[in-house]
Parts: sequence; structure tokens; C-alpha cells
Amino acid sequence: MTKHQATILANGPFVDDGRLRARVAQGGSLIGVDGGAVRLLALGLTPQWVTGDGDSVTAAQRAALEAAGAQFVETLDQYRVDLDKALSFAINEVGARDVAVFGASEGRLDHTVAAMIAVLKHGRRAALQIVDAHGTAQPVFGQLTLSGSDLNGRIVSLIALGTVEDVWFEGVRWPLMGETIGVGERDATSNEIVADTIRVRAGAGDLLIYLHHRSERRAE
Repeated sequence: MTKHQATILANGPFVDDGRLRARVAQGGSLIGVDGGAVRLLALGLTPQWVTGDGDSVTAAQRAALEAAGAQFVETLDQYRVDLDKALSFAINEVGARDVAVFGASEGRLDHTVAAMIAVLKHGRRAALQIVDAHGTAQPVFGQLTLSGSDLNGRIVSLIALGTVEDVWFEGVRWPLMGETIGVGERDATSNEIVADTIRVRAGAGDLLIYLHHRSERRAE
């Protein structure tokens, strides 16, 4: 059975390179996070729902969104970032089990880190990914295998939030074999894929894999 999809546009910097539109064209639910909803409308896309505390949406913009058919779901909890609340809504209320987030990882560092934490927090209940102009990040829980004829030659990084133990990484130029990565340990960024399948296996710790888009090339 096909998983219900949701696409979220957050209110961070966003490059309209066609990836968001391609995702929306696949169907599913479209959610704008605060000012991200205004940007969707400017792109000619109408979100079904608008989440967030509303501090980046003017009264006129809200009226335009509501006139277009968007429904506001106010989430005013100031102890949680807007994306965390948007993911809770998409998973718990909309029933999404496949969620792509745009506009969350190319702006302020604190916002980017908060977005990664939110994806790790909710990633066991749905397939989550953060997409930006450079690549796509998704959490790794235990083991992850990615396959495709377009993988060979692309750049891939493992991002440890803290310390991650017993990491195995296959199908890359510099494999890992039961090593520890992260704070105070070895780095695992800017590796090169050398096969049509890559496998990551990890023990304790919070880990994301960041796969660069095909056009990305490793800096020499």
C-alpha cells in the first residue's frame, strides 16, 4: 500500500529548483509552515494547511491564503520549533507516513540543527527527509540501504549529532568498519559513492545521511 505523502515548506531560505514542484506533483498533502505558506502561494501552490505561530504571516496574507482554500492550524507552543510542530501535525493529524521538508536547512545554523533534531525525533514514525538545493538528509535508525543507478559517483556524508558508535558504511570510497564517528571522533563527511548500492549500519547515537544531488561534485 502506498504511504500517504506530505510535503512541507518551512520559512527558511528556499531555492526553487523544481524539486518541490516535482514532489507536490506526486500528490498528497501540502503544508506551509508560517511564512512558508506565503511562499507557496507566491509559487502558485496552495497549501491545504498552514501551521506555526503565525508571526510571519500578515493579516492580508492570511486572508489571501484562506481565500485560496488554506486552513490555519495554529500551534502556539513556544517551547517547540515550528517544524517540530508541523511534523507532529503531518504525522498525527494528517496521517502522513512519507514526509519531505523543504526550506529548513539553508538558513540560520540554529534553525538547521533544530530541523535535523526534529526529523530524528519523528523519524521512527514516518519516512522523513530534508531536501535543499545541495542534497537530501534522512535519519538512520539501525540500518539503511539505498540503491539506484544514479548513485555511483555522488557525494554522501554521515552527520552525527553527538557520538555514534559501531558505524559500518559500504559502497563508498572510504568505508567504515565498526568505527565511532562524531564529536571528538573521526569525521564522515564528503565521501564518494562507488557502487549502485550503499549500506549504513550504526549502533547507539543519532545519525543522518546526507546524499548530494547528482549535480554536486566533491571539492578537490
